[in-house]
Amino acid sequence: TWKIEKHGDFEKYLDLQLQRLGIDYIDMYLLHNMSHDNWQKVKQLDGFTFLDKMLQKGKILHKGFSFHGTLSAFQEVVDSFDWEMALIQLNILDVNHQAGLKGLKYAVNKGLAAVIMEPLRGGFMLNNVPETVHELLQRYPEKRSLVEWCFRWLYSMPEVSVILSGTSSLDQLKDNLRIFAEAGFHVLSDEDQDLIKKIREAYEAKNSIRCTGCAYCVPCPQGVNIPEIFRLYNSSRIMKKHWVDRGMYRDNILPNGEGADQCIACEICTSSCPQELEIPELLKNVHEEFTAKNDRE
Repeated sequence: TWKIEKHGDFEKYLDLQLQRLGIDYIDMYLLHNMSHDNWQKVKQLDGFTFLDKMLQKGKILHKGFSFHGTLSAFQEVVDSFDWEMALIQLNILDVNHQAGLKGLKYAVNKGLAAVIMEPLRGGFMLNNVPETVHELLQRYPEKRSLVEWCFRWLYSMPEVSVILSGTSSLDQLKDNLRIFAEAGFHVLSDEDQDLIKKIREAYEAKNSIRCTGCAYCVPCPQGVNIPEIFRLYNSSRIMKKHWVDRGMYRDNILPNGEGADQCIACEICTSSCPQELEIPELLKNVHEEFTAKNDRE
């Protein structure tokens, strides 16, 4: 959507996508990331008529959109067109963030299918597990991995149609297949829901930056490696290894000219951030903390 400059570009890019895929039609076609600017462009350049025309031509079979933004903005998008599907970010940490649980129910009540992305926060949740979470899982009578509890929480909700999950190994793929082969609605007990709540609170207690590593904020005109800086900060908070992550920042990020000290607060990154983070201010805070003395805590 960010490449669209005139109405004709919608079909031009669809045709290019069909050519690259080597197919005649796309089953479910999404207008990607209905952020404020992209949404305004879709309305101004009549992306709705484009979708309807492509349905008539048989180039697409169903119409949908993906979303990162506020609940009120999500509701506006849902109400503005006869969409068939919405792709939203949702996981046990984002119940009240972006569209959240309220947005999920709102879309489904309007007749849309709901597809979930970022069920594990791009893997962030698994790579930075607080020790408290390990203890909660070890003490809980029903033994399941954190991955399974995260998926279980999502597929327990009948409003969820499909859950997307990336994998980086064959073992992870096999485990996901096992988990979803046993999936079902309403599988969480009240005790399970309480466990999920405690897991969420354990993550939130670390006061981490809510960056999913989507990299929409880069390339930065000044060369700041924003996703890596935030990843290091979150890791330092959750994994309790401040000095390791600070050392990585000082010894690698700063010497390469990719540090937060290069930020000029142009806010280009802020306008592109699906999480609506105040990136320049966060970068300043991380830089000050990571370059302070007495960092071996």
